[in-house]
Amino acid sequence: MRRKRLIAWLLSCAMLLTLFPFAGAAAYQDTKGHWAEGLIDKWSGYGVIEGYDGEFSPDDPIIRGDMAVIIDRLLDYQSKADNTFSDLGQAYYTDAVLRAAQAGVMQGYDGKVRPEEYITREEAVCMLARAMSVAGSSGSSGFADDASISSWAKSNVVAFAQKGYVNGQPGNR
Repeated sequence: MRRKRLIAWLLSCAMLLTLFPFAGAAAYQDTKGHWAEGLIDKWSGYGVIEGYDGEFSPDDPIIRGDMAVIIDRLLDYQSKADNTFSDLGQAYYTDAVLRAAQAGVMQGYDGKVRPEEYITREEAVCMLARAMSVAGSSGSSGFADDASISSWAKSNVVAFAQKGYVNGQPGNR
């Protein structure tokens, strides 16, 4: 009887250990060797970001609804706006979009929030600037394509570049 209890206890412990990520073990097969592997594993461990079916697809774009989910998980917003967006139905990201909207982080345009569209880098920077209360800045971003940055995003991109939050892509774009 004592042996059965010991085996049951060991099996229970082993099952519990599988619930915790181990440091140094990649959470996703497709992030091994990727420049962001450590950060992906770290933030996945915190439950802020997650992959799908064991993959993360680190180079794929994300939709605006997913950006709202990530920011909502980070900042743990408590209150939701009423849904006044004509294109926001019920989906896994709906509550996060409404909480981000209530916080002033996610803004729609012309009554739409476009949750299924890929987020642009400009939109992501603007959402993060509002979420982190980073004031916009004037001047140049220092990027080679500075003149191509949309006027509505320019001050936030400049502020993020000046603070070192964004570095651009190859070719200093």
